[in-house]
Amino acid sequence: MISGRVRLPMAACHDDGVLLPLLAGGGMALGTTKEESCCCSHVQLVGFPIVSIWVATVRTGLDGPFGLTRQGFVLTFLSVPITACLPGSFGKDCAASCDCPPGTPCNHITGECSCPPGVTGHGCEQSCLPGTFGMNCARICQCPGVNHDCHPVTGDCICAPGYHGSNCRQRCPSGRYGPNCERQCKCKNGGQCVTTTGTCQCPAGYIGADCGTVCPAGRYGVDCALVCSCGNTATCHHATGLCLCPPGKTGPNCEHGCPGNRHGAGCKQTCACQNGGICLATDGSCLCGLGWMGKFCELGCPPGRYGANCQLSCTCQNNMTCDPVSGACRCGKGHYGDLCQHTCPAGFHGVGCQELCDCQNGATCDPTTGECVCPPGFYGNQCQKVCDMGTYGNKCQHQCDCEGNAPCEATSGRCLCPPGKTGAKCDVDCPLKKFGPDCALTCQCSMSNAYCNAQNGRCVCLNGYIGAMCREGGLPQLLTHTRRQPEQSAQSRTFYRASSRVVAPSVKH
Repeated sequence: MISGRVRLPMAACHDDGVLLPLLAGGGMALGTTKEESCCCSHVQLVGFPIVSIWVATVRTGLDGPFGLTRQGFVLTFLSVPITACLPGSFGKDCAASCDCPPGTPCNHITGECSCPPGVTGHGCEQSCLPGTFGMNCARICQCPGVNHDCHPVTGDCICAPGYHGSNCRQRCPSGRYGPNCERQCKCKNGGQCVTTTGTCQCPAGYIGADCGTVCPAGRYGVDCALVCSCGNTATCHHATGLCLCPPGKTGPNCEHGCPGNRHGAGCKQTCACQNGGICLATDGSCLCGLGWMGKFCELGCPPGRYGANCQLSCTCQNNMTCDPVSGACRCGKGHYGDLCQHTCPAGFHGVGCQELCDCQNGATCDPTTGECVCPPGFYGNQCQKVCDMGTYGNKCQHQCDCEGNAPCEATSGRCLCPPGKTGAKCDVDCPLKKFGPDCALTCQCSMSNAYCNAQNGRCVCLNGYIGAMCREGGLPQLLTHTRRQPEQSAQSRTFYRASSRVVAPSVKH
């Protein structure tokens, strides 16, 4: 049956037009309606792809090609093509879309799906119930015995799902299911499938359509329905619920830490920390106390370092070390102060500058060793000795450079000239009127009548003069005096008086 509303294009359609029953060529006009603007027809036709319609108009008496008249009205002849909705649509103006599985048509009037054999439902979404088959599942199966079923399309008798064999009495073997056990089970982790449907029955600890998912953390057992009772964030075995303690924990519920000197999973390993190091129960690593370092806290802090794992640097001066625990400076010999920044004051030495120097002759001591540092001219452990004759200077290491084996000053090396000699090396005789060591003394003799002994300053009278200073007498006394000196040396001494040169004999004393 074809149904549709057809709008008829009329040249004129007036309000006073008369609506008459329509005639469709060979068909049956069931009724007419009137809309606001024109004359329309609603007809139902059977088996006609094209319908011829006579429509009454009000154009009475007008000239024109009119097909026929009836009751004084002109009937205009129209030929209107009528077609069914395209596949996938139905209803008024074919505006509605079918809701059927792909490839399944729907009724173009009602939209009802035309389901193929074996399925039913508005959307053909339901398989035939057991015992039915065919179009719309309207037919009844005729299979004998138990464990039988019929094909939902053809009605042929087959073994029910989960059974196979000639009499359908053998259950499907493990891993197979469905009609005639033709399908392979897809269960994982030891799951068993139901032979009729293939549904997996998961063992304890697994869930999912194929039993491929382990129970989430904190759950265990069949269908993961049980809650773990482990403490300290420990997990439990997904199947048994036994607590799986993390490293460093033990006990039925992982409520205890590892006992002393133990660590690791199950607290089965022995700690190896030394020198009071703390062993971490999780992995056995050592937390070293102050002043220690190394994997097992086996190493003391090297010089210049202190604190936890020896990570801090000492601030001591003068190359001093610090306490490896507190970092306090340990001042060695010769220094003092919080940072060992001060050198021992003069006269003190040793650790903390607590010891007194034991040196003589103004010597100082080394602040570290306490050894006396002798000034020039002295030597000995306490600088108590003067340099030996012929030496001088620091540690008396230098030799005097003086003529005639004259000694030198022990501190500076300056020659100490004997009486009658002077000069840097004592190689110069005393000048007139000078005598004594280094010619430092002045003669008291009357130099016009005598000369002075350069060594002792005694006056040697000339030309007859006598007296301690040769101020008495004259030439006669000189001659007499000369005759009285049998031991007088043949040597003579030259001296000058006024402008005359006088040669006088030298006298031994």
